[in-house]
Amino acid sequence: GDKDYDCMAMMEGGEEKDEEGDSPIPKKKYRLGRPPTIVVATAEDCLVVRAMSVDDYIDLSLAAGAPCRALRRALAGRPAVKRHSVLDLIDGYLRERLESADPDPARHLPALLGADAALWEKYVYLFSKGWTSLESMIERLPTRDPRLGKSVYELVLEKMLLFLEDHKRSGSPSPTPLSFARVVLMWGPTSSLHEWEPSGSDLSSRLTQTAHPCPPSPMPPDAREAAADDDALFSPGSVMARLGPRIRGDNERGKLAAILAAAHIG
Repeated sequence: GDKDYDCMAMMEGGEEKDEEGDSPIPKKKYRLGRPPTIVVATAEDCLVVRAMSVDDYIDLSLAAGAPCRALRRALAGRPAVKRHSVLDLIDGYLRERLESADPDPARHLPALLGADAALWEKYVYLFSKGWTSLESMIERLPTRDPRLGKSVYELVLEKMLLFLEDHKRSGSPSPTPLSFARVVLMWGPTSSLHEWEPSGSDLSSRLTQTAHPCPPSPMPPDAREAAADDDALFSPGSVMARLGPRIRGDNERGKLAAILAAAHIG
């Protein structure tokens, strides 16, 4: 125990060194048991001291206004965390990233949220409030393992279109029509990806973009063919209903084309 706690402390001159930058993901995890007790005895006095626990280090980091360091300490010694909720620490870290104008606030989402679909759905709503955070999240949003509810992908498309329209009115940051179209195609039926994107890079992302700790195997060709026409991550009809009169289409393929055309609303 003593050596483990000495390593976690990383104290120098009374201040905790932050050797891992702005990443909340620890380079090393510790198997920490009960904090060791140190006894210092002299002829006249006896001093008994308990070494700092993981929770104590988390408290220290939070008091210093360092939610990233607090989360890293919690993840490094997770089994020994007793007083704190790791989910609350993740939430505090992510909210701090959003408030700090980080240009890529979602870069650690896959490692932090893993394959927990409920957590992903929660943070999609949080990250969709601004285009910078939404753009950062889209490239990490899993399309399998876990596959989220259709309403989640529909919300992202709706927000992208709204940001695009706001840009045309006020010049605020937004996706480009091309980036909107790319996401629609990548999340639509894989048959459309085969037709629109012969190089296959977006199709590959669609079939493998995951937050699961073990990389997924590509779908076999026969499974891709069977799913090609009905495997869209969103319902074109639902997107059209949410976006109202701006989108028109008669059938599923026509609706997809109409959603693409909506990116060019003048």
